[in-house]
Amino acid sequence: MQRWESGQTLPEVIITVAILGILAQMVVASTDGMLRRAAARELAMRIKVVLRGVQQNAEMLQSNYGIVFSQAGGEWWYSVYNDTNGNGVLMSDIKSGIDTLVDGPRPLPRAFTMAHVALPPGGFKDPDTGTDYPPGASPIRFGTSAICTFTPDGTSSPGSIYVSAGSTVVVVRCSGAGGNIHVETYSP
Repeated sequence: MQRWESGQTLPEVIITVAILGILAQMVVASTDGMLRRAAARELAMRIKVVLRGVQQNAEMLQSNYGIVFSQAGGEWWYSVYNDTNGNGVLMSDIKSGIDTLVDGPRPLPRAFTMAHVALPPGGFKDPDTGTDYPPGASPIRFGTSAICTFTPDGTSSPGSIYVSAGSTVVVVRCSGAGGNIHVETYSP
């Protein structure tokens, strides 16, 4: 007499389900990471477009222009000022009415909700110096301020704007003398 078995035993089913669960977690984690990188990069590229537009206006109109970044209501804003006395856009000149408002304030462009202008939670090392940013440090840094000035020859204040999506960090950097504005991605 011959006996035919069909199906699987309970331990085989449990092992198969466990393997499928592990594979599903790997796919979800990989997809989440890709989405976060894409969101951070998209936001950084939108910020680069804003910076590049002001840089082009400074070149075209042959005048110093500056972008002043500020935070209100948990959102980052920017305003564009014309440097009328030739010493760069300064907060003291803005307050006294010397540097005039050209555009804004406007909210920085948004991409996906998972990317923000921020340093990543848990700290981040400055890519130039290798030192840790202190808690509460500003994610927008142009020297000691949050003002990026562009000159008629295209140069700018050197500095960075950090975009974070979880542990993914994308930085929009202005090189200063070269006038280059580029986007760099840092992995944890």
